[in-house]
Amino acid sequence: MFENRYAFFLFILIPFIILVFILEIFSYKKRVKIIGGTNIDKILPYYSENRNWLKMIVWTVAFIFVILAVARPKWGTETIEATFKGRDVLIVLDTSYSMAVKDIPPSRLDAAKIAIEELLKSEKGDRVGLMVFSGSAELLVPITTDYSSLAFFLESVYPDMLQKDGTNISNALLTGISSFQDDEPRNKMILLITDGEDLQGEYYSTLNKLKDAGIKVFTVGVGTKNGEPIPMKNNRGEIEGYMKDSSGNYVISRLDEKRLVEIAEATNSSYMRMTGNKNDLRKFVESIDSVEAKESGKEKYEQKKEHYDIFLIPALILFAIGFILGEGKFYNRFKNGNVFTMKSFLVILFLSFTFYSYSNDIEDLSSDIKKDEIVENNLNGGFFGNREFKKGNYNKAIQNYSSANDVLKENDLAKLYYNTGNSYYKLNQFDKAKESYDNALLFAKDDSLKSSIYYNQGLNYFKQQNYSSSKEMFKKSLLLNGSDDDTRYNYEVVSILEKKQQQQQQQQNQEQQQDNQESKNSDEMNEQDKDKMLQALEEKEKNENREEAERNSQRNSNRSRFW
Repeated sequence: MFENRYAFFLFILIPFIILVFILEIFSYKKRVKIIGGTNIDKILPYYSENRNWLKMIVWTVAFIFVILAVARPKWGTETIEATFKGRDVLIVLDTSYSMAVKDIPPSRLDAAKIAIEELLKSEKGDRVGLMVFSGSAELLVPITTDYSSLAFFLESVYPDMLQKDGTNISNALLTGISSFQDDEPRNKMILLITDGEDLQGEYYSTLNKLKDAGIKVFTVGVGTKNGEPIPMKNNRGEIEGYMKDSSGNYVISRLDEKRLVEIAEATNSSYMRMTGNKNDLRKFVESIDSVEAKESGKEKYEQKKEHYDIFLIPALILFAIGFILGEGKFYNRFKNGNVFTMKSFLVILFLSFTFYSYSNDIEDLSSDIKKDEIVENNLNGGFFGNREFKKGNYNKAIQNYSSANDVLKENDLAKLYYNTGNSYYKLNQFDKAKESYDNALLFAKDDSLKSSIYYNQGLNYFKQQNYSSSKEMFKKSLLLNGSDDDTRYNYEVVSILEKKQQQQQQQQNQEQQQDNQESKNSDEMNEQDKDKMLQALEEKEKNENREEAERNSQRNSNRSRFW
């Protein structure tokens, strides 16, 4: 019967208001006796204690009626006939696995659903439909003005609900074209909401069919260019881990805007990147004036009839009676320039609050979106890993940290990889430390944690005398935490060392070139020496042969004489 039941909490104020009235009545009565004494009627002709009590009762009842009016009583039904003029808007929503990524909080899909809900709240006249797609497409809600039923089906949408891998946008758009009730394209538009990743199907042929159909496709990109790993959930919606490729590396899902822009341009439409603001989509659709709105006919619908007036009108009458009852007192105060009392202030404040509450319907601001929470268990691997790390048992710490990989999620998982990297760093296993720090950056949400990761990654490169990479890491840490003096100091140090290293490298290159030239010259000289030596040996050998021939000739000559 009462739509705004929160207004009943205002009844708590009634006893306080009555108490203020009573205190003022007795206080005024005491002052009257002091001033008037036994001649009250002559000195204060407007004073009447009974009239004050009656006015208190009248105004209290008036307050009660105001509260009942603010509670918005409704009963019975009334039929309303409305003429609708608007566009046919088909929302085509991506439900593939990548839409579960949380680079747009609370997730890509949830952010899109919230934006669609805000769009439906502001819709007037447009007929809206809902289609979901991944590897296949399914029309959940045909084109309709029943936004409440569309919101009901929207609430049941979740990642991979169609249980078919991929993102076949071609099939979804073709199915969307055929879902419109007539062939007139002038007032029809498709609102495509996706991260644009891994689009499948006959993409370019679909663009040609969209041009021929004359239906404009406005595209909305959900996600960030840096992206994040894709979470894998169980039947209870809990994150069990993150998707990995065949090499064991985490699969990073990133927003691919190129094809979304192509689709929009091909149909003379426009593209928008969603930032996570729930009003982004509403403002985007409201800004679209290239799709003509036309009269879609008259519709009748029933709603409960408002009856707040049967309480509000008596309340106003009772307030007027209360002022009339205090007319003499009011008149005297007006002449003396002192109209307002504490009671008058409370009355005005109460009326202002109640009418403001009525004009702005009280909404339940609690959200029904389920958020993943990490239940910290003091007996998990992270706890024992930290204990071993403090003892200096870094290998045992790494073993304990590894056992908690499947327990912790998101920012807590980033801290786990961060601690693992610190352990490898202590063991001087710098390559493994770098790998752990890189994994930590994939899941880190907190800027202070990211700053610490970049800082330690800078130290890790510093140990390997890779001053250029170390400088880059310290720079990224400073961008996230500009007040860290240690990081700024390290950045200056590695900048100096980088310059010295470059100078040494240049000097070494010059020395190497000089050594190479000297070696080349030496080789050339050695070749010349070899040639001279060979020539000398050859000349020597010829002389020896000549001398040997001469000796043999002389020996033969002597032998002839002897005989």
